[in-house]
Amino acid sequence: MVSMKKDKPLAERKFSTREYLLPWVSFGLAIFVILGYFIASIGVSRSATVVDPQDEIFVDYCADEDTRGIAEEFLASNGCPNSVTAFMAFESFDPDSRTMRFWMRLYPQGDQGFSLLNGGYFYNSLSVGHSSVGNGNWAVPSQEWVGGKTIELVLESETSPSAYPLDSFSGRFNLVVRNAVTAEPVPVTLAISQKRISGFDITPTVLGKEYSIGNDNFTIFPDGIAGMDFKISRSSGQLTQLVLLLMIIVIGVAASVVTTIAVMKRRRPPSLSALAWLATYLFALIQVRAEFPGEPPIGLAIDRFLTFPAIAVVMGLIVVNAFMWFRRDDWDSENQDVTDTRT
Repeated sequence: MVSMKKDKPLAERKFSTREYLLPWVSFGLAIFVILGYFIASIGVSRSATVVDPQDEIFVDYCADEDTRGIAEEFLASNGCPNSVTAFMAFESFDPDSRTMRFWMRLYPQGDQGFSLLNGGYFYNSLSVGHSSVGNGNWAVPSQEWVGGKTIELVLESETSPSAYPLDSFSGRFNLVVRNAVTAEPVPVTLAISQKRISGFDITPTVLGKEYSIGNDNFTIFPDGIAGMDFKISRSSGQLTQLVLLLMIIVIGVAASVVTTIAVMKRRRPPSLSALAWLATYLFALIQVRAEFPGEPPIGLAIDRFLTFPAIAVVMGLIVVNAFMWFRRDDWDSENQDVTDTRT
């Protein structure tokens, strides 16, 4: 049977500095976790957010500051470069399949055609070859308005799949533009949207600048070949949200261990309230794991070294508290015999 120690009356007890500070430190830490979680969750999405490709500005490189330094052989009579601009807006990224999707529109200028808000009108038919999952050829008809198309790329993982949230990915996009009739190269340039996919940091790098001409505002690849590298990693918002969720797990497990130790040392009585709290927290752990940003799969390194051990510890604490509660000697105090003191 478990017998409880009798504590001294509150007025006779001497409190240490630690006993005074610990509740306030715990309260301040809880407020910090709640506020930090709220702030980090404002701009963080659980899944990839699609960027509307129509919400982009008109691409036009006919201004003097754009054509400065470009040879006259690449300029039309109206002062615009004889080129096609490939404008790319990122749409989504799936880290499980490593698939990047972006929207590409072609903007003709000079003798190639004229640009509109969501595409362009082409004077000549073009053959556009590009990196993509599936068909990588795009036949652009002449004397017609042409919009854009969705392109999918499968990126390479630079880290182990279980390295979440420190996983990173890389890939390359290549583009070749030719005249569909004469097969001559059509000068091309790349433009990248400033919008990014929520939850990820994307670093694009245009390749082959040593073979290009132009200035800081506008770069033409006269041979009709352009390329770009991508590097993708988790955003700081996702990392912050994950850290706050991990703090919830660690603080909850620590509180469960401290409470159980107090019961085992008979400083606190075993109770059904403690058992109910531990059981509730056990199911809360599962929900916290489901809220990890980006919806990562089960079985990552963070699960093996933190989530699964935390669940196992809480389950063990439930067994210990249940055993201590069963051994209480005052469980039926209401029905115990009461000595009659009446005379």
